[in-house]
Amino acid sequence: MRLQGRVTEWNNERGFGFVTQNGTGARTFLHASELNGGSRCPTVGNLITYELGKDEKGRMQVRQAQFVDAGRPATARETGALGSAVVGLLVVLLVGYVSYVRFSNPNSTVSASIYKIVSARDA
Repeated sequence: MRLQGRVTEWNNERGFGFVTQNGTGARTFLHASELNGGSRCPTVGNLITYELGKDEKGRMQVRQAQFVDAGRPATARETGALGSAVVGLLVVLLVGYVSYVRFSNPNSTVSASIYKIVSARDA
């Protein structure tokens, strides 16, 4: 039976880490030789499916692990999320700066404040 979990710890230098099974929180040893994802190294947070087996000392460990997203192209939602966040942040910063200029010059209008920001610079 295949189980699913997330990589919770990974040591690239030594080639092993631990997987926490979804739903139970059980932590299981994972060695790099049990990954069927080619040359890809796992990182903390990767979702994998796997089978459980025992090592030569009788301890449970991950066997035949596969990345859940192997070969799956990034969706538009995943690639556009960062761009949307950046645009939203820029809008908030722009509105904040215009408000700052507007309130630092109380007798000026919003359009005059924008003009001061864009073209009229104090020396």
